[in-house]
Amino acid sequence: MTRDMPKKIFSEADLKLLFRMKTQNYSIQQIADALNCGKSAVKMRISRAKLVAGMPPKEKLSRSTIKGRLANLTKRLIREHPKTPYSDIPGKLKELYDVKDDLPSYKAFERFLKRSNYKIVKLLKKPFVSSVNMTKRIDFAKNNIEKSPEFWDKVIWSDETMVRSLPKNIEIFVKTNQTDWREKMGQNHQVQNGGFGVMFWGCFSGLGLGPIVAIEESLNSEAYIELLKDHLIPEIKAVGGNVVFMQDNAPCHKSKAVIEFLRQENVTTLDWPPQSPDLNPIENLWALIKRKLKKKFSTPKTRDQLIDQVFEVWEDIDSDLRNNLVKSMTNRLKEVLEKKGRSINY
Repeated sequence: MTRDMPKKIFSEADLKLLFRMKTQNYSIQQIADALNCGKSAVKMRISRAKLVAGMPPKEKLSRSTIKGRLANLTKRLIREHPKTPYSDIPGKLKELYDVKDDLPSYKAFERFLKRSNYKIVKLLKKPFVSSVNMTKRIDFAKNNIEKSPEFWDKVIWSDETMVRSLPKNIEIFVKTNQTDWREKMGQNHQVQNGGFGVMFWGCFSGLGLGPIVAIEESLNSEAYIELLKDHLIPEIKAVGGNVVFMQDNAPCHKSKAVIEFLRQENVTTLDWPPQSPDLNPIENLWALIKRKLKKKFSTPKTRDQLIDQVFEVWEDIDSDLRNNLVKSMTNRLKEVLEKKGRSINY
């Protein structure tokens, strides 16, 4: 009389061996011997696998308490008020849509929105443009979009910028495989107000790179006229006249004294729309100079050292880069029209 073998409990390794031997056409007896169990246990496990394989996939039951009308109202709330914090969602639903039911916690709404593929994204920083100035930007684009490349070549683009020894909000990234990198790596030192700074005025055109000037004092209309007299007028004469001068709408640029000075010197100016740094190619030039300063030089210790660094980078500006910036004007104006006067990606 034979004794029944104890009931076999298959481990994960046992199941892998069982099905591998079955696919390799081992007999039931050979599989049972390898697993040290009875033939009936092997047959039962194989039959169960066939049964499960023929069954439809198990339906995943949703445990979300946010469904139906509440789900639709939650999505509507986020579409209409995308800055709403998760913690304010229950209260906002009751306030805005008169939801009277008991609502789950804000954590449930957070999970629901994540399952619905809602993400928190960082908004791009763009210069603000008022509705009045949007109209002026559109008018400027319409009036100048048909201008030829030769016209834009003869525009002298000018602007001021502040360059600081330790500019704030500059990110420094390093690569390391060390777990204690915080103790061993250098630091991105930040100084209040970005250290000392120097204001620069510069200009350029498609005809050549103009002068750059370190401004020693605050730029009022009298100082600005002296700057134009010493640097702009000689530049216009050097390129043979017949050029257009671009300056933005800073108060010292638009004073009656400056306007009269430019009229007396027969300088034609471009009627520039307010709130439009994105249309001025020299803004891209200033950004490039500041990036190159960070890469090429160590932190300047004196004001004169910073000035020398900026002058060196300015003199190394590539002519192809300068020409490409000038040639971008037509595309800038097209984008202004496409975006109906809003800020553009330049």
